[in-house]
Amino acid sequence: MKSTLHISMLTLLCACSVHAEELFMFVTTTSPPYPAKLVGCGDGRIDILEPTIGHSSISDDDCIILVRPNPQVDLGETTHIELKDGQIFIGQPATSPVSGSCFWSHPRLGQLSIPMDQIEMIHLHPTREPDPFTPSPDFDQILLRNNDVLSGFISEITNPLEIEVDRAGTIDVVEVPWSRISSIHLFGEASPSELPRVWFEDGTIISLPRIDFNDDWWLKVDDHPLIESTGPRVPNPPSLASVHAIAFDSIPTFSLGIEPPVDTDIPPTRMTKPGPHVLDPSAVLGLSPIEISGPGSFHWKIPDGMNRFQASIRLPIPMREWGDVDLEVLVDDDLKHAMHLDGRSPELEIDIPIEGTTLTLRMLEGENGPVQDTIVLEFPMFMFKPATSGG
Repeated sequence: MKSTLHISMLTLLCACSVHAEELFMFVTTTSPPYPAKLVGCGDGRIDILEPTIGHSSISDDDCIILVRPNPQVDLGETTHIELKDGQIFIGQPATSPVSGSCFWSHPRLGQLSIPMDQIEMIHLHPTREPDPFTPSPDFDQILLRNNDVLSGFISEITNPLEIEVDRAGTIDVVEVPWSRISSIHLFGEASPSELPRVWFEDGTIISLPRIDFNDDWWLKVDDHPLIESTGPRVPNPPSLASVHAIAFDSIPTFSLGIEPPVDTDIPPTRMTKPGPHVLDPSAVLGLSPIEISGPGSFHWKIPDGMNRFQASIRLPIPMREWGDVDLEVLVDDDLKHAMHLDGRSPELEIDIPIEGTTLTLRMLEGENGPVQDTIVLEFPMFMFKPATSGG
């Protein structure tokens, strides 16, 4: 993901001897997203180095997420396990000596013991472009490497894997070696995601009771509930350099890119698709930049409990010579905010109250017509802020 400040800040960062690859974008409850270097995290505080003002400190409660401005890794061909709460662990499985659990060896976390009722799926031999497959909500399933599917009941994660299959009223136990399995899918309801949560550059996603780095910049992970305390330890836990993003348990948010608009109103003369286009489907928490083109109106349902809308809005660089857009923000057809973007003022921030049921972004053509009236919304999100926090 890229911020409206990202390109202009890179030149400044080089002058300040802060390299772009060291930066995170900080999304907070108190200001528009901004790039900074993370220099400390623990005891409820986040220490950062900002290129313009130097060292500062913010509270965990004020930080929604910090994320590196690059896409997440593609786990298409990587062996990994996904849990029902969204946690993901790369590594390798092992036959568990504990009934009802799966042992998993992670290169940085060591040995994990994962209860089967927490497992969503295990990708043993994934492929970059798998055939379409929709898991059953009523049965465990094994997707074989030849794309055949076995449905039934799996009681243990063993090698070979045993699945009880109903064949014309007779229960057969079928044994399948791991070498023949593409993926294993266990049915059951999804679980809520727990924050704080850490995304790593290798594709691992974990939730921790608290975020704390020691003086050598190793993330403290000993209190993760799935790490097997009696198992072999790895030399070093995850480091700061391996962190892609950290989301904190601050205020409730809902990314605009998670759900498509409930309706769009586009003139019949428009020849190209106006969007919204999600530019980074891998974005953490769905916080992808979203591109839309006008003229037109785009209507989103405001999630229950949300009372503010926040985004950075810009004209893409190729559109700045002729782009000329009037943008209106309405809640239940009531105009809440109006702004104008063109080559002289191509970027702006918005953070407004949105008490209601429907948010509408209305793009109106300016003096130069609609040909290059395209905008990008960065870090667009609904959120809940107490009345005392402003606005």
